[in-house]
Amino acid sequence: MARTHRTTSMPIRLVRLGRTHWRYTQSVYHAVAACMDESSPDTVILCQPDRPYFCLGYHQHLAQMFDVAALQRAGFSVIRRKIGGGTTYLDARQLFYQFVFHQRRLPVHFDAIFQHLLSPAVALLQSLGLNAALRKINEIEVDGRRMAGTGGGQFGQACVVVGNVLADFDAETMVRFLHVPSPGFRELAKQAMQEQIATFRQLGLRLPLEDVERLLARHIRSHFGRPVIDGELSAEERHRAEELADKMTAPDYLMPPENGRIAEPLRQLKIAADDFIHFAPLQHQGRPVAGNFWVKRGTVYDARLLDERGLRLCERETDFIGLPFRPDEWRKAEAADSVVDGAGAPA
Repeated sequence: MARTHRTTSMPIRLVRLGRTHWRYTQSVYHAVAACMDESSPDTVILCQPDRPYFCLGYHQHLAQMFDVAALQRAGFSVIRRKIGGGTTYLDARQLFYQFVFHQRRLPVHFDAIFQHLLSPAVALLQSLGLNAALRKINEIEVDGRRMAGTGGGQFGQACVVVGNVLADFDAETMVRFLHVPSPGFRELAKQAMQEQIATFRQLGLRLPLEDVERLLARHIRSHFGRPVIDGELSAEERHRAEELADKMTAPDYLMPPENGRIAEPLRQLKIAADDFIHFAPLQHQGRPVAGNFWVKRGTVYDARLLDERGLRLCERETDFIGLPFRPDEWRKAEAADSVVDGAGAPA
């Protein structure tokens, strides 16, 4: 039976954790969702991690995304959440907002849920003079650049939508440990993140995150048309959060068995709604080439072509810029001796 959306005047609980243990910044909203029934308060959690860490999406595992040995040598911790989306690098320069609402007190369709629950974050950015908008269901952008990572899912009776506000973002650290097929892939990923992810620092805002939190709380109170009351987690929720933090950081949860298969390097990485980094093996003059492409709206925006010695084929990279990203067609053309060589890229 399809669920229905019930209006309510039931108060919303606002939990401000401030800077807290990095594991609990993820496990706490899972715990609130796990404990939720129809009598539970809809809850908004605001928090910041006490130190940097990486967070995997539910459909990812550690060896797929990272050079695990390098990550361990550097001492970074990793947690795997139970909602989808990509890997994120998180630190105290980001403010997290986490909505955990009962499914019967939200719209039926997830696009409407994202629109409803992300509206306070969009209004916050607009109130700071930024041209912020929600695109493609759950992408918050400022002047076409991604401003936050968001995600959502359903846990039992609860719907969860989470996101963050970026005072700054360390693209160098984000890409350093990725399990990439080519150095060119890493280089393009870093460049794309630096250009396509907007932060307060880049936009010239020097607002402390404590002030941002107060402003966001104000927009949350004005948006929902329901009382919003400061509250705390229950003893049951705190206990469940500790249990889940242990599970979500356990080695067998971060890197489930793959039946003896070795995890393949990344071949695609999402940067923003319209921006992806792709890897496509090609050939040049009969020799293998590592093709790395920044693809924007389906068209090659930038490229790094590396030969088997790791040297760039700079003179050939520009031949691909502006072409639709169609590596299968390129490879067919190569097989017909229409490789990238003098006459330009294959059509």
